[in-house]
Amino acid sequence: MMMRCSRPFTQDRSEVTVLEQVGRHAARKGLGPVARRVLARPFRRGNAPRYAVIFEANRISYSQIFPFVQHAAEIERRHGVQLRFYTVETAETLDFSNVDRVLMQLWFTRERAVFERLFERAERGGANVVAFLDSFAHNDLRLAPVLDPHIEFYLKKSLFRDRGQYDAPTLGHTNLTDFYNRVYGIEDEQTRWEIPEGFLDKLRLSPNFFTAPDLYRYFLDHDIEALLAGPRDIDVHARLGSQGSPWYSAMRQHASNAVSALTGLKVVSDGLVDRRRFNAELKGSKICFSPFGYGEICWRDVEAAAFGAVLLKPDMDHLQVLPNIYKAGVTYVPVKWDFSDIGTQVAWILANPDDAAGIARAAFLRIRDYLETSRFVDDMSFLFQEHDGVARRLT
Repeated sequence: MMMRCSRPFTQDRSEVTVLEQVGRHAARKGLGPVARRVLARPFRRGNAPRYAVIFEANRISYSQIFPFVQHAAEIERRHGVQLRFYTVETAETLDFSNVDRVLMQLWFTRERAVFERLFERAERGGANVVAFLDSFAHNDLRLAPVLDPHIEFYLKKSLFRDRGQYDAPTLGHTNLTDFYNRVYGIEDEQTRWEIPEGFLDKLRLSPNFFTAPDLYRYFLDHDIEALLAGPRDIDVHARLGSQGSPWYSAMRQHASNAVSALTGLKVVSDGLVDRRRFNAELKGSKICFSPFGYGEICWRDVEAAAFGAVLLKPDMDHLQVLPNIYKAGVTYVPVKWDFSDIGTQVAWILANPDDAAGIARAAFLRIRDYLETSRFVDDMSFLFQEHDGVARRLT
């Protein structure tokens, strides 16, 4: 396929307006059927390289896609490209001969036939799959052998600082199953994921849950000083679900027990509530306790920052994230993975309200500063620039 680049790219102002309007609409109301049709509208005529962004239509996955929608107009202006967005189901019938480059997101439980079918259709149509967007909870690279022949970059919400962890054997499928299976004496299978040579060089970071439409808008629309000035009558917020895999249930029950052992404090921990009440409780909480889920990063981490509560969480120093919202003593307060020091850390937070407010403030502002600038566009620019692989396919 020849890249459409024979004359300078100029973007129709109406296209910019449509993208900006869809971005604002999705930030308020989510990605409905009308927005989906607009995002997948036909490409314009012209020479601008055509990018198809293929995504899973669920809240977790779309949080990784939404900043591309929100900043689509700026990406198009800066890089002279066109962006269109397609659900996985729509992409299965997409004419890839009209596409130059692809950013692909698929959920890890999809049948491998879906992966192979989409890659085969894209490549047969002459489109280059620039990157795979991983929106999964776990940090492992279990799909590496499937993806390696087809992609140039692999984007993930967090990366191990020690890259050697990726091919280390684990009891169970992840670093978390390994740790908690051993703590609780749970039997599981030994796993060692295959990592093709050179695959680690393809790893790149993308932001995490704070780029979901509702949270994105919340951080931009609220003032942290006003949030901090409000009453906070709840000492520790810890509504934790515990149903799941054996290691997960044991870990979450252990976390709940650790909170229950805190005496003389107002702790909210029993039962599940609707989203409105959950958010209202967080606004009135000094501390939000967020143990791991099936991965380290949780929605609750970002919600704590959004509502001005101090995040209390198992130590995250083993991970890199974009931006770094897990800086111990600066944006959150860490506890040991076995929760053995939770009482000490809670006592410190409550005894030092000024320091606690500073931590909550820093977490909020680190996210807000990222969202209100063009940092996302800067950080993702490598996806829209010429690479060797693209040049080979398009010349």
